[in-house]
Amino acid sequence: MIGNTNDFSAYDLVVAPVLYMVSSQLKQKLSDYIANGGNLMTTYLSGLVDQNDNVYLGGYPEALRELTGIWVEENDVVVPKQTIWVDYQGQKYPTELLCDLVHPQETEVLATYASEFYAGMAATTKNNFGKGKVWYFTSQFADEMLVKLVTTISDELALPRMMQSKTKLEIIQRVKAEIKLTFILNPTANRQVVPAEFIGRTDLLSQQPVLGSLESWQAVII
Repeated sequence: MIGNTNDFSAYDLVVAPVLYMVSSQLKQKLSDYIANGGNLMTTYLSGLVDQNDNVYLGGYPEALRELTGIWVEENDVVVPKQTIWVDYQGQKYPTELLCDLVHPQETEVLATYASEFYAGMAATTKNNFGKGKVWYFTSQFADEMLVKLVTTISDELALPRMMQSKTKLEIIQRVKAEIKLTFILNPTANRQVVPAEFIGRTDLLSQQPVLGSLESWQAVII
């Protein structure tokens, strides 16, 4: 997690979901960052108000409209327990909560809605801005679709990965100077296999080698 006063240039990708409040300073900072080769991933309900919570005039997401290359006609709230379908790479995925009615403006459409009155409208877009790119997610997509989207974006930007295998473990890495710590937590109710990349390394909590699996809510730091 970083603040909007941090140096964005240190990051290949900034992920800013539901970036509701965008000051004029942050708008310019994001523009400069992306124009110079940075990349942004953002979502519905972003860029709607300024630092004083005053709505931007001119249509949503006005503060990010040039960066995203879209304008949002309306934020349509989904009826509870209603499923909306999205078509991504030929496969249908469920979504819920809210769906933006998006009009792309010279931006690439990666996924489209496949049901209700907005079937065929853009659900995910990618816009080139200067030397960088901006991805916009219009809804709260299912985890399976999010994984595919984020993996595609990660591969396109050639971002390094901590591991190659899929896992239900929560794995977070923190780096400061030459110090690198990896936190591994099992938040599930069942025992989970530890990815091969971490097996045998020393757990700083127990000073024992990390074995092949973790019990429910067990954590290790390596």
